[in-house]
Amino acid sequence: MKTARLLLCVIAATVLILMPDTAFCGVRRPKPAALLTRITLVSPVDGSTLYSPPTFNWTADGDGNIFAVELSASPNFRTYWSTFKNLQEKIYGTSWTVPSGLWGQINAGTRLYWRVRGMDIYENPGVVITSGQVWSAVMQTPKGRDYREDMRRFVEGISAYAKGIRPGFNVIPQNGHELLTVNGAATGPVAQAYVDAIDGVGREDLFYGYSADNIPTPPTERNYMIGFMNVAENNGVQAFVTDYCRTPAYVDDSYNQSGSRGYTSFAASHRELDNIPTYPASPFHLNSANVVSLADAKNFLYILNPGAFLTKQLFLNAIHDTDYDLFIIDLFYNDIELTPAEVASLKTKAHGGSRLVIAYMSIGEAEDYRYYWQPSWATNPPYWLAGENPAWPGNYKVHYWDPAWQAIIYGNNDSYLKKILDAGFDGVYLDIIDAYEYFESR
Repeated sequence: MKTARLLLCVIAATVLILMPDTAFCGVRRPKPAALLTRITLVSPVDGSTLYSPPTFNWTADGDGNIFAVELSASPNFRTYWSTFKNLQEKIYGTSWTVPSGLWGQINAGTRLYWRVRGMDIYENPGVVITSGQVWSAVMQTPKGRDYREDMRRFVEGISAYAKGIRPGFNVIPQNGHELLTVNGAATGPVAQAYVDAIDGVGREDLFYGYSADNIPTPPTERNYMIGFMNVAENNGVQAFVTDYCRTPAYVDDSYNQSGSRGYTSFAASHRELDNIPTYPASPFHLNSANVVSLADAKNFLYILNPGAFLTKQLFLNAIHDTDYDLFIIDLFYNDIELTPAEVASLKTKAHGGSRLVIAYMSIGEAEDYRYYWQPSWATNPPYWLAGENPAWPGNYKVHYWDPAWQAIIYGNNDSYLKKILDAGFDGVYLDIIDAYEYFESR
């Protein structure tokens, strides 16, 4: 008899492409004899391209209703893959989904063989008669995938979800400014759906910090980025600039350069964004008026790592007692969520007038200190988790287009964005928008 076999050939770790294979393996009938069952593989169909762990489906004609799906490193199933030695999934039904842990651990170039076998009432592997339908699979990055459009759609989905719950909620992606246009050129046509979905755009290192902190950004890079900031401004999207400099003359120049172009800016004295700068003593363009929209903000404070403040209350008091028009802060203080009352307490400036409070959220990387991180991911990572960022240990690139990752970020009551909305923030500041560069370069 011939056994049904599925061949999985992995050459990269993002996509599964199924193609027909004509090889079969012969297996002797075990004792006691199995109930004779004809197995026909149904899906995924030949040539399918999959972006998540596949579910294999088959039909069975006969009395058998117990099946085994096996994998091996050899076509004759004499040697099993070392990580899953002698793996045999017992199935009561006619479908099986590849475990996410297995999917995520398959290395480039690894060849795996799969087969489905019927089992008798004693759950011994039985004889299988196939109809000749057998598939092989190759994982690879599909040519022509538009990682930039994937990110646009992700941001658009975040915006639609948030604004559907709270109209007027602000969405501000940081960096990744090439997404503003269809072709990634400042002179190109505007990506209208994306621009319509966002209210602001953040840009780091525009005038200082591109090459190193407290160093002027080279003119070529500066002018390139200015072109996109102007695209944003000309389309009603407010530009927010974060420069990294501490020399007073550089700080003054940073604020003046942005101010002269209509950008709202912050000169961070620490790259870690862990302090309130001591210079200038008061926010640039001090403003006592109420701030109800991004366009009203004349300045902002960007602080993500409040560990220097010994308690949450000391941190909240310190930033409250400033006159910045807008805060960009984290939802958490040392893994503890800010409450709606605490967020509300920040919405009045020290000397009067309302301000906006925006929550930071990374959507292009997973962070191992976040509430959603599972300890098991260290040894059994989800399939959508990619490489660690060498510049920021504990941060991992993700397949941001994958529904499983997106469900962590938005779209349900347990999502990160829903927590931000429930806490009463006025908007969200989205980071690692430029994650598409990582995948384009691979």
